[in-house]
Amino acid sequence: MRRTCISTDRRRMTRVAAFRAHAAIRVIAIARDEAPAVAGFFDQWQPLTRDLCLLDTGSTDDTIAVATAMGVRVESARFDNFAAARNEAIDRFGGGADWIVMLDLDERLDAHTIAHAEALLHCAPYDILLAPVASVYADGTRRTFTPKAFLFRRDPALRWVFSVHEKLIGSRRQAIVRNARVDHMMALHTPERRIHAAATYGALMQREPYFTDAAYRQRMIDRWPHPRSPARRRQPDRENRLRSTRLGGHPHLRAPRIAESGGTLGARAGLRQSRGAGGRRP
Repeated sequence: MRRTCISTDRRRMTRVAAFRAHAAIRVIAIARDEAPAVAGFFDQWQPLTRDLCLLDTGSTDDTIAVATAMGVRVESARFDNFAAARNEAIDRFGGGADWIVMLDLDERLDAHTIAHAEALLHCAPYDILLAPVASVYADGTRRTFTPKAFLFRRDPALRWVFSVHEKLIGSRRQAIVRNARVDHMMALHTPERRIHAAATYGALMQREPYFTDAAYRQRMIDRWPHPRSPARRRQPDRENRLRSTRLGGHPHLRAPRIAESGGTLGARAGLRQSRGAGGRRP
């Protein structure tokens, strides 16, 4: 079902301006040795916000220097696992923000979604927005993965879980922005880095109960089902119906379409392709 949130361009601009005056959107990222990706990552958010933050977890390259030169607020922390690092970054930088953008430094959100993010948040009654993800290789080939959270409310109830391939839970008011796109730029990583990353992810998976304890895994899936999982489809209430939305009456002002999800954790097939901050398949 489609609906128009704002009937005219004038009303759209008025409401978006009011939203901008009251809602603070902040970009928060975690990184380690990501110097080649820093500039491209933070530059992409200039149309949306200049409130940029980075939690560095032990870089030995120029990651901190490049980010600092761009005006990014940078702090450092010890790395334990990816979910803990994400939560630590939110705890340190989240104060005063209404909405948080969180992606990896080697990821790029499509320009259309960035341009319409404020209007989307104004119209969409959700706590967490997810976007389809694809790894983009140097030869132009793409490999798709399970949608990941990229924009969410600053709410203490929302927390990242799992040491690797982490997921954001704490609210069922979620939506997949179906025509958004997050590209994971594989060309930003050397083969050596990818080998090292694979070893790190493997070690973290061995100590993560979600991947080693079948009963725990099933409990988490039952509590936070993926929108495409059988558990989700068996709940035909209003909250779980898919729907689309469109902003503005002008054909060139088409905003991201959203589909309600209501959960975050994937079915088994989906989780084999799951990827999160730093928790990507090499």
